[in-house]
Amino acid sequence: MEYLDLLIKYLKDSCLKYKIDLDSSSLFQNPHYNRLKYNWTIHCPIEMAMTLDYFVEKYILSQEQIDKMKKGNFDINVSIPPKRLSINALCREISKEEALINNGYEEDPEIIRQRIESDTGLKAQLKSKFKFNFDSFDDDTFKKLKLMKLIYRVHKQDGRLYDLLEKPSLEGVDNTSINVKTVYGELLSILKSETAKEVDKQFRRRTKDITFKVGIEWEQIIYAATIRPLGKDAYDRNQVMNRIDTYLQTIVARLPEVKSLDVSYNHSLFETFYLKILQYEQLGREHDLNTVHNYMSSMEVISQECAKKYYAVLSEYIKTTNIDSYIKKNVDKIAELVYIRSEISNSEKSFLISQSTIKQVNNLIAMWNRNTKTYLGEEVSLLFIISTLQEIKNTKVRNETYEIKYYGYKKEHSALSAKIKQGKEAREAYQLLWIRKINCRLYHNLGMGKEFALRTSIEKSIDKIISCILQYHNLDDLEAAHFFLIYQVNKLILHSSDYNIMIDQMKDALNIECNLDLRVTSDAFDYFREIDRTNLLEGVIEQMIHMVKQMKDEGVVFRRFIIPLEVLFGDIGTAREFSLYYQVDLTDMKIVLYNFRENQSVFNTYKKSLELLGMSQFFIH
Repeated sequence: MEYLDLLIKYLKDSCLKYKIDLDSSSLFQNPHYNRLKYNWTIHCPIEMAMTLDYFVEKYILSQEQIDKMKKGNFDINVSIPPKRLSINALCREISKEEALINNGYEEDPEIIRQRIESDTGLKAQLKSKFKFNFDSFDDDTFKKLKLMKLIYRVHKQDGRLYDLLEKPSLEGVDNTSINVKTVYGELLSILKSETAKEVDKQFRRRTKDITFKVGIEWEQIIYAATIRPLGKDAYDRNQVMNRIDTYLQTIVARLPEVKSLDVSYNHSLFETFYLKILQYEQLGREHDLNTVHNYMSSMEVISQECAKKYYAVLSEYIKTTNIDSYIKKNVDKIAELVYIRSEISNSEKSFLISQSTIKQVNNLIAMWNRNTKTYLGEEVSLLFIISTLQEIKNTKVRNETYEIKYYGYKKEHSALSAKIKQGKEAREAYQLLWIRKINCRLYHNLGMGKEFALRTSIEKSIDKIISCILQYHNLDDLEAAHFFLIYQVNKLILHSSDYNIMIDQMKDALNIECNLDLRVTSDAFDYFREIDRTNLLEGVIEQMIHMVKQMKDEGVVFRRFIIPLEVLFGDIGTAREFSLYYQVDLTDMKIVLYNFRENQSVFNTYKKSLELLGMSQFFIH
C-alpha cells in the first residue's frame, strides 16, 4: 500500500506540471488530460501496464467522484443508470454531445440509431466482422448501451473500426506501454482501457496472464523444436526436426474451425469484449509473423569450403563499441567473407566501411536486441556482423521490397534497405522481417539452409495453432484448448540427449539382470517422452525383468509382451491410457521396444468440453 500511495503522489505532482489536477471536478473535460490519458502508460506491479486514465479511475478516484465528474448518462464507468434506459435515450445523448464538438450542429438521433441498429450498423458489423453478438448476452440494458456508446464514439473518431477489427495486424496492436506507435494503436488503447474499467481487476489480470501464457509457452515449444535439436550431427538434426515438422502439420490439419463451433459465451458483455480485444492484438501479431515467415530472400548455396571459413570466425567476437574501427581495420578480410570471393573492388570495400553501412549494422543489432530473446550483449560474433553486411548489400543491389498489408494501407512496396535507416522507428513487421533475413543468412553461411527451412515450417505451424487457440471467446475454453494442444505437441518434443539417459538406465538394468541388449525403434520413443514426467520407469523395468526371467524358466526363446500404462494428463487429474509393446528374442539375446500406442484417451469431466471445442478428432476411439 505504501508503494501505491507513493505512485499516486508522484502522478499527481507530475500531472500538475501539465496543468492537470486529478482531484478537479472538471478533470474529464480538461483538454490537457484528454491528450494524455491514453498515451501515458503507468507500469505498476499491481496490474502491469495501465493507461493513466485507467489508473486514475481505478486507484485514485472513488466511484462517487466518477459519477459526479462524468457528464454522460451512458459514459463508461458510470454506475448510476438514468431513468430512461433505451436506445433512443442513448442516441439523444450522443447527438447533444456531438453538437458541443461540431459548433452546435445536432445530428438527428434517428440517424444515429440507424448507425447502431440497422442491418449495416454497429451491432451487425460487430457480429459479422468481430464475432461479437450483443444479443447473446444477458447483461442489463445499461451495460449494453454504455458499450454501444463507447464503440460508436471510437468508430466515429476514425471511421474504420469495424473493418479494422475484422483484419488483425501488428498495426492494430497497442504498443503505448513500450513507446512504440502503430497506425491504429491509439484506437485499440482507448477500447482496451475503457472496457477494462467495466471489468473486475481479477478478470483483467487473469485475461492478461492467460493470453500472455499462450504466447510464452508456445515460444518455448519453438525453442525446444528448433534450437535444442541442433546438435553436432547434421543428419540427426534434420531427422529430429523433420519428425517434429511432420507431426505439427498433422496437428494443424486436425485443428477445428473455431468460428463454426457453437460455443456459448461464459463471461459478461464487457469481460468478453475485453478478452476479444486482447485476442485481437495477439492474432494480429500471429498473422503478421506468419506473413513474415512466408518471406524468403534468395540465398546462395554455400560450399563446404566457404562454410568452414564462416565456422572459423563464429567464435571471434567484436565489442559493439568497436565495430566501426574493426571493419575499417580488417576490411580486406571482411570483404572476402561478405562477397564470397577474393577479388574485391575499391568501391565494394568503400561500401563496407562507409558510415551509412556501419550505422545500418548497428541499427540491425539494436533491432535484434529489441525483438528477440537472444540479447547480443556488449560483444557480437564476427559472423553476425558479416551476415548483416551481406543482407544490407544484397537487399540494396536487388532493390528488395516488402508490403505490409493491414486495413487501410497504401498499396506500395517499401524498399527494405530504407527500413534499416529508420531504426526503432521502423514498423515492427519490418523489424521482424530483417531479423528473419539475418537469421536465414546465418544458417546458410553455416551450410544449414535445410535446417532453417524446417525451422520456418515448424514456426508457421505453431503460428496457426496459436491463432486457433486465440479464437475461443471465453477464457476457460481458451485455456483448455491451449493446454490440450500444447500437451499433444509437447509429448513429441523431448531432445534425444534427454531420453537417451532413460534408455541407458533401462539398457543397463536389462543387461545386468538378464544379459540382454536393448534396442528402441523410433515408434517407441514416445514412451520416454511420457515417462519423463512420471515415476513409471523403474516399475516398467521391473516388469520387463520379471517377464524375461519367467520366459527363461518356461524355456521360451521368443515372446511379445504388452505393458499397459496410465499417465497423468497434466495437473487436471485426468489420465491417458497407453500400451508399451516389446519383444524378447533369447536366441539373439536382445529385447526390442517396437511400439508405444495410445489405446484410449480418458479425459473424465474434460472430455465433453474438449469435444465442444472441436478437439474430438484428436481422440482415439
